[in-house]
Amino acid sequence: MAPETSCSERNIWARTLALSGTVVLGALAWRSDIWRSEIWRSAICGESACNDRPAEGVEALTDPLNLSAVRLPELLLSSRSPLEEIGQDNQARQATFEKGSGAPNATMLDSRQVVEEPFPDGSVAKGMVINGVREGSWNYFNKDGILSQSGYFLEGKQHAEWTTFHPSTGFPHLQLDYNQGSLTRTIEYNPESGRILKLREIRDQEHGDYVQSLFYENAQIKSLGRLIAGKMEEHWTFWEEDGAVNSELTGFYRAGERVSR
Repeated sequence: MAPETSCSERNIWARTLALSGTVVLGALAWRSDIWRSEIWRSAICGESACNDRPAEGVEALTDPLNLSAVRLPELLLSSRSPLEEIGQDNQARQATFEKGSGAPNATMLDSRQVVEEPFPDGSVAKGMVINGVREGSWNYFNKDGILSQSGYFLEGKQHAEWTTFHPSTGFPHLQLDYNQGSLTRTIEYNPESGRILKLREIRDQEHGDYVQSLFYENAQIKSLGRLIAGKMEEHWTFWEEDGAVNSELTGFYRAGERVSR
């Protein structure tokens, strides 16, 4: 007669068989694509991933906000603060800055020079110089090492967007857009919230010819029309804060005076 086994011994044998089955199934699954699924890995590892491989399908997000490409219709449709998307880029620039000693410094990269240029007030500019001409991205830091302005040079001329940051909050408060040295657009922000307050598309800077838009703090457009030499011209549209058109102010203007609806 075979000796009787205790309950604990039976439990040990049962666990041993279960473990052996798991190992066999795991080996078979390794030979197939089943192992690569999160479901199987969860069953074996007890979690959504075994933490033995890097995450897949993750793409780095760069340049989340390209203000130089934003036109007025996009600004009207957007209720988000551009500050929310500029902030991360601003912090990245600030993190890479190492305040200089005040003496001129340049690092050679082939025919290029990475220059750190000090100013009498203690501020510092850092960027690329090629054959004595500024090129590419430049960052300006105040005497405390805080980012105050950033922009881009093309053949020594300001190009694309230039952003100035508020000295106290570090938030953007002014953006100037250039096309090879010619100013094409200005955007003023509320430095506390990052909301756009005023936008001007420049037609003729010499004669003060602009298309101007003003905005409420809730991002609702307040007014839109043409300015020449500081006076309203042609058709202007005004809105209330809730989006309703203000018919008392909307109409055609000449030399700043409303002449018709």
